[in-house]
Amino acid sequence: MNIHNGGKDKARYLIVGFFIGILFFRGISIAGENDPGSENDPLVTLSYIENRLTEFTQNILILMNEKIDDASSSSKGSNSKFQVVNIKEGEKIILSDSAEFILRSGKGAAIASENGGLSDLTEGKDLKDGEAIPLNHHFLIPRDDGRGVSFSTESYIMVKGEYTIKNSNN
Repeated sequence: MNIHNGGKDKARYLIVGFFIGILFFRGISIAGENDPGSENDPLVTLSYIENRLTEFTQNILILMNEKIDDASSSSKGSNSKFQVVNIKEGEKIILSDSAEFILRSGKGAAIASENGGLSDLTEGKDLKDGEAIPLNHHFLIPRDDGRGVSFSTESYIMVKGEYTIKNSNN
């Protein structure tokens, strides 16, 4: 057995281990130089996530408040689904082109224009100015020319599309 060869092996292992250790600690120090949360350091701290969530939540609340303010201060509406709208006695609703509505309760009369009346899709006829709106009939407004419904009682109407609610005096 050659004892001297074992000493050379130990020295080689120590040198290789030393270089591996240097490379390992150099890698750790390079990783520590990156800013947390940057593109070079994909790890994110809990405080970073909490700050981003707080910002996001505040932005959502601001947007929701703006929507609520818009809805409460405006008499205009627009929707792609039928929406139930409460109309007070003496008010009228003016509908835009392609708007649809169904009178669910109350009493209303057609507001026609010089171009025609309201298209009653249920009965297949055109309602003239001042004619009573039948309950639960499906209506279509063909043009944006001031057509709508005036109400003599508090009413509920389902509306799809753009509309404006006004006092009958306007």
